[in-house]
Amino acid sequence: MPTPQPLEQERYQKKQQIDNLRFGMKGIDVTAKIIEVPPIKPVITRWGSESYVTNVMIADETGSIRLSLWNKMGNKVRVGDEVELMNCYVSRFAGQPQLRLKRKSTMTVIKHLQRGE
Repeated sequence: MPTPQPLEQERYQKKQQIDNLRFGMKGIDVTAKIIEVPPIKPVITRWGSESYVTNVMIADETGSIRLSLWNKMGNKVRVGDEVELMNCYVSRFAGQPQLRLKRKSTMTVIKHLQRGE
């Protein structure tokens, strides 16, 4: 089976639902709920430095996808939070699509889950 190639610079809306996300999309915005937050783990980067990563699962009414959060970003969210992700892109990890943030991307928690909700 041929390896999927990134999307060409085709036209797609900036604001996307998870079900529409495809490998190679970039500069997209997504609003979703955090449904899983695995423990943060240390990793050695390709440059030899230590960083920390967690691959949280986010979902909207159309589907779910992993979101890679590095270093302090992983401490900003918990299960049930609603987040707005701006200027992110879709890559692939272990053969699965994954949403990633770039240096100029932002993640805003627009609703923290309150205790008892």
